Amino acid sequence: MGGNVRKPFLPLAGIPVLVRTAQVFARVSEIGEKVIVVRREDVPRVGSLLAAYGIRGFRIVAGGERRQDSVFLGVRALSEEVHGVLVHDGVRPLVSEALVRRMAAYAREGRIVVPALPVKDTIKEISGRQVLRTPKREGLVRVQTPQAFPRADLLRALEEAERRGWEVTDEASVFELLGHPVFWTEGEEYNLKLTTPEDLAVAEALLRVLSASEDAEGQGFRVESGAPPAPKGYDAEP
Repeated sequence: MGGNVRKPFLPLAGIPVLVRTAQVFARVSEIGEKVIVVRREDVPRVGSLLAAYGIRGFRIVAGGERRQDSVFLGVRALSEEVHGVLVHDGVRPLVSEALVRRMAAYAREGRIVVPALPVKDTIKEISGRQVLRTPKREGLVRVQTPQAFPRADLLRALEEAERRGWEVTDEASVFELLGHPVFWTEGEEYNLKLTTPEDLAVAEALLRVLSASEDAEGQGFRVESGAPPAPKGYDAEP
């Protein structure tokens, strides 16, 4: 997307994407241990970047070949006293503190929950250039991160995925394959995953809007207070 510059290091309104993401999590006091997983050759670079922006409290870990390998290494780097974890894409820098706090509450409760938004567009299943079918939008959502898991369960699930030769695009998929219930809660429209140059341009425009908004608090668009809403599929009362 950025030529020789990888997505986490691209400047977003002058600040590297990964740094912006780390800044959000650094402001959430409800999260204790924090780990950033990057390529082995990028460990010193990320450490220097965080220090340059005054970001403390993160452990930087070398990742593996696949996403699930990197997640496993990152989760394993947490102390055994940690019972609930959040897994977040480093290239989702516009996640709000409010969403992170809400997902952290689910993690502390030992729930498996993902943030998601209903699908707006008509989705087509294809094969090559042929359209095969059109699933109903009512049963589809767009999944985001951070995703909440019990730490021990996530490690066991990823080990089982490795044993069975599964490759997944997010960690919740492993639990789905194992038959464990996964629930969803409302995500955020601004919580973009920066994949294309157009995504970066949109994110910069959103940052300008948020900076100009009198209602924005830090990067916390739609800042909420009180107890987190129950994820879809859960009763509001415990």
